[in-house]
Amino acid sequence: MSLNSVLYNILKPLADNHLMLNDFGAGDLANYAASKAVKYPIMWAVLNNVPFSGNTLSYSFSIVFADMVKDDGSDTIAVQSDMIQIAADIAAALAENEDLEVTSDFLLKPFTERFKDLAAGVVMDIRINPLRALNNCNFPQKETV
Repeated sequence: MSLNSVLYNILKPLADNHLMLNDFGAGDLANYAASKAVKYPIMWAVLNNVPFSGNTLSYSFSIVFADMVKDDGSDTIAVQSDMIQIAADIAAALAENEDLEVTSDFLLKPFTERFKDLAAGVVMDIRINPLRALNNCNFPQKETV
């Protein structure tokens, strides 16, 4: 399963179908911070690394769940509480996907950050292992004559 497939066939549909999320994005956090079209609350996937082990490929992500907070920060805890629940919903949906194996322990790191807006939420570190093993039969090659 390709990175594009994980991002846009697995993660994006989960974000699109969640009633409390309004946007999905992927890439470096600098892209999120510079994005002018963010519609909060957002789910943003940052690829950390792609480990290979034998014939298994994994994707390690930090997934940011963020929403705007008031300028005085008075609703930060309420926003983080909502983002924790959304992260738990997404983790549960990923765990139920029969085409994937996901890490069973999730670490949620709360944050408050000023990007272009003052935002708060959580970052969830997760490893997604597509269950389809890599094999040489999938290797694209020229036919020999």
